[in-house]
Amino acid sequence: MLISYKQNNKNKQTNIIATMRANNFTLAELLNRGEKREISNNLELLNINIKKNKKKTELVDFMAEFILSNPLHLLHLLPEKEVLKLQRMVQSPNHEVFVDSLFNVADDCITLIGLTDFDYDDKKNVEFIHTDLAEALATVIDDFVDNREERTTKYRQEQLIVGLLNLYGMLFHDQLAELAMKYDEQITKRELIRILDSSYLLKNAKAKASRGDVYFSPFAISSGLYVLEIDIRQDLQTADFTLEEVMAAGDTEIPLPPLASEQVNRFSAMLQQTKALNKNTNKWLSLLWMRANNDEYFKKYIHQIVYKNQGSKFPEWEKDKASLLKNLVDIMIETAGLMPQWKYKGHSLNDINKIQKANSDIQGKTKTGRNEPCPCGSGKKYKHCCGKK
Repeated sequence: MLISYKQNNKNKQTNIIATMRANNFTLAELLNRGEKREISNNLELLNINIKKNKKKTELVDFMAEFILSNPLHLLHLLPEKEVLKLQRMVQSPNHEVFVDSLFNVADDCITLIGLTDFDYDDKKNVEFIHTDLAEALATVIDDFVDNREERTTKYRQEQLIVGLLNLYGMLFHDQLAELAMKYDEQITKRELIRILDSSYLLKNAKAKASRGDVYFSPFAISSGLYVLEIDIRQDLQTADFTLEEVMAAGDTEIPLPPLASEQVNRFSAMLQQTKALNKNTNKWLSLLWMRANNDEYFKKYIHQIVYKNQGSKFPEWEKDKASLLKNLVDIMIETAGLMPQWKYKGHSLNDINKIQKANSDIQGKTKTGRNEPCPCGSGKKYKHCCGKK
């Protein structure tokens, strides 16, 4: 349901929203917007058993009734931050939260399932749930959140796995198991399967491949941009990260890349000088990281969002604006070059340049044959890679 309006009086604005939502959709009506394929997939991801040969309306009705009758089943499968988001919606008079679409790289679980709806005005986007779901959640969600200690280990291990996927982009099941057990001695191969099967987020990150199950970052938009590049870099060792870095990268809302504090401070200082851009440094770092991994036209994208948000709203500083925005774009691109890249197995572009330089120095002492594998680890012949003249 898309609406557009402009009100200066906040009370009038709230009344308009309430009026527009007077005819609430039921959860079934909301779910029915999705295609049958999506409904069937979500039933499987939510561990809701029903024969898939039924009509779409039958699947939708069964799914809606199951969720409304078993809200705890839903909550157990969601990441902690999405549970808290639903709690805020339940407690809000209009069952809503404000969202900033600029920083929304990929849909979260509750959006993918189809539980939420959206309103739009000229300044903010509002995400909300309808009455029947709010009433069902209201009976259990506060106690569920209060008893968080029961799920501390689950949330921590899910965050660890998400962090590994966000740092490397793509991992086969055996690679994921090896890394997860390295960082958490409580995780065994059997326990990993249980963790993966009890998380909607991680089940949705799984795909089938000839080698076996493969898991992608939940923020991956299209795997085609980096899968082939990972494949040709078979000789390149994966980057190493500390447990603290993995956990920071595993935040399901604002995953943060490992960066030196000096670079973060430089970036933040430049960001604070702008007048129309959001000043939240972590949100920008997260956005840059995920966009750099997903968007082959990353530099063009950065130019567009910076200049679009600044626009011509501030003619009084027009003289200094061009220089400021250029410097901001430059430091964004520079900072992104220091972040882990999926196509480089977690190494940054800056790391790769250093590796290639080191290999070039070695080549000066040890001659690499034109038809031999390139020492940079690309998998290509030297003459087709670093040996090009």
